[in-house]
Amino acid sequence: MPEYSRVKDKSTGHKFTVIASAVDEDAMQVLKQDAVDVVGEPLPPEYAHESLSSPTTSGQTATTKKEKADD
Repeated sequence: MPEYSRVKDKSTGHKFTVIASAVDEDAMQVLKQDAVDVVGEPLPPEYAHESLSSPTTSGQTATTKKEKADD
């Protein structure tokens, strides 16, 4: 049975389990957490969520001016 490590993707913040020999130290941070469940199966991924209160710079912006009707 392969040895597993729990890692966090440095760019996305997602946490997931990988085979220990496949860890990319440049892209992943190895976590000190269990990587498998009680029967030895890899744990499911945990996806990072952006806070709804954090400002965002992506997407479209709307103007607050009302369009004037032609007279």
